[in-house]
Amino acid sequence: MVGLKVVIADDSRLMRAMIKRVLSSLGAEVVGEASNGEEAVKLIKEVKPDLAILDINMPKKDGLNVVKEVREAGMDTKVAFLTALNQPWVIEEAKKLGVTAFIPKPFKSEDLKKVISNVGKD
Repeated sequence: MVGLKVVIADDSRLMRAMIKRVLSSLGAEVVGEASNGEEAVKLIKEVKPDLAILDINMPKKDGLNVVKEVREAGMDTKVAFLTALNQPWVIEEAKKLGVTAFIPKPFKSEDLKKVISNVGKD
C-alpha cells in the first residue's frame, strides 16, 4: 500500500532488514526501526505510524507490553506480530489488545502484503 507508514521492531538487525526490503517493494514507507521494546514504544509515540510490525520476544519490553503501553497512550496504531512464538495464550492476549495479524517466522512476502493491504482498507 503506497504511502503506508510502518515501524518495525525486532531485536534481529537481519530480520528488520528483510522486513524493510519487502515492505519497500510493496510501496510502504518504513519510518522507523527499533531493536527492543522500549525503543518501539518511544518510536511509535513519536512517528505515529499506520502500522507497527513487532516481534513478541524482544529485550527490555516484549511485544505484548509494547502494545499495552501504546493503547494506554490512547493510540490506535494497527499492530501485526511477526514472531516464532505462536502459543494460544499469546494469540488470545494479543487479540484482546487489538493486534491485527500474526505473521509466522520465517515469513513470506505474501504474508506482509496481505497485512498491509488490510491496513490500507481501514
